[in-house]
Amino acid sequence: MIELRALAALALFCAASCWDVRGREVPDYLWMAGGGLGAALYLLDWQQVDFFWAASALSGALVCAFAWRFMPVGGADVLAVLSLSVLYPASGALPAPPFVFFGGLVLEHMGALCLNLRYNLADLARGSDPQAGLEGGWGERAMAFLCAHRRRAGEKFTFCAESEKGGKRRIDLGAPGPDSEFERREGVLVSWAMPAMPFMCAVLAAVALL
Repeated sequence: MIELRALAALALFCAASCWDVRGREVPDYLWMAGGGLGAALYLLDWQQVDFFWAASALSGALVCAFAWRFMPVGGADVLAVLSLSVLYPASGALPAPPFVFFGGLVLEHMGALCLNLRYNLADLARGSDPQAGLEGGWGERAMAFLCAHRRRAGEKFTFCAESEKGGKRRIDLGAPGPDSEFERREGVLVSWAMPAMPFMCAVLAAVALL
């Protein structure tokens, strides 16, 4: 049954990744279906449930509570971890929910870092300063070089990384909320590019590594 749970988890996050790439929204019924399937499988493999499996499932709830309280996460991210906690709480001696959630975050931010560096270095190579016209100290500028880039034409899902006060534009790397409106203006500094690598794709990669 563990193999069936693993395949079901991969299928679940493959579907979620497709929705995430297309519109950055994952329907709640997908997570309900995953959790429902996981619960139903316990009727067939209840004998495999031990203290470690129960603790691993509980770790998913703790991760979600922590992320919801202290991190700018969306509802789909929380539901994804809760669904995985029921469907596939552990892989061998590894609790799946914290590994998948934090592993997904690491992969997502690595992808965002590579994207930002690529765009910023390309701008410099063309003789264009990606932070031109923006105020900010050297520390802010260094962080912005790693965490932000000028929005390109055709980028659909980016968060604004600058603010305006007193008629002056300034670097602003404050973490956006999960429901923040996507930035649509071309050439505006956008932060992290987190939507550029959908979180569900990063989570899918983490699930595949289990």
